[in-house]
Amino acid sequence: MLTARVVRLLRPHPGAAWARTLAEVLGWTALGGDRYAAGGVAVEFGAAWEEEDGGGGARGLDPTWELEAAPADWESALRGLCGLLGRTRAELEGSVAWDARGASLRFHDPAGGLTTLLHPTWRARAGRTGRALGRLLDGGGSPVVGVTLHVASLPRAQRLYRDALGLAPLRATPREARLDAGPLLLALRAERRVGMVADAARRGARGGALVVHAGGVPAAAAALEAQGFGCRRHPDGTARVRDADGHRLVLAPADAETSAPSRPRAGAAIHEFSTALEVP
Repeated sequence: MLTARVVRLLRPHPGAAWARTLAEVLGWTALGGDRYAAGGVAVEFGAAWEEEDGGGGARGLDPTWELEAAPADWESALRGLCGLLGRTRAELEGSVAWDARGASLRFHDPAGGLTTLLHPTWRARAGRTGRALGRLLDGGGSPVVGVTLHVASLPRAQRLYRDALGLAPLRATPREARLDAGPLLLALRAERRVGMVADAARRGARGGALVVHAGGVPAAAAALEAQGFGCRRHPDGTARVRDADGHRLVLAPADAETSAPSRPRAGAAIHEFSTALEVP
């Protein structure tokens, strides 16, 4: 079993102006090109895998790959999104959902990528787990705190992400498995309706890709292949994997350009916060 951690997220390119404005709205730090530091991970818009899949043309909305970020300034983020999404404040607030943990707002970018913004309430940030979350969020900007992959078979997905990649399990239910991916929480969630994941894969929808460090790339790729997972070596030194649901995974070497400053235990802290506030 490998010991992997997520260090970068690849997103389909929504257009240079749109990506730049979104990064400004969320307070992400530019790293050069289309790459931004978003807490403990880097987010990159557009990548070689888009070209390999036939370019960056629109392929519809992808409801199966969801990036979750927590703006330090919720009100400022909403104001920025009004202009970016072309919606009034009233329309945007009408799309905000509330639960015991706080507010959430989901939207798709022009390339079909799904993003959810989270706003923990003061109650959510109380107590030991709430204070731990607060320390992660108070660094400014809008750190990425999680990625949710919707899958057709939860046991099958866990065999790759938990058993083969070695992402530490945090909790598993019949509908969801939460894994500690290092600087963020990775949630594997059973599809909301039968055929949702297959439909997205059939359309070629691309919500994103996970870039992980799991030791040396050749050894990591060989370990995955020995367990039946196909890997395609790439001239840039990475290896590409596509899971049974069509989600993309990139095994990357450890280098200074791959990741943003790390938050190694953030995934576990986010899980503790979420679990403590769940209503039975």
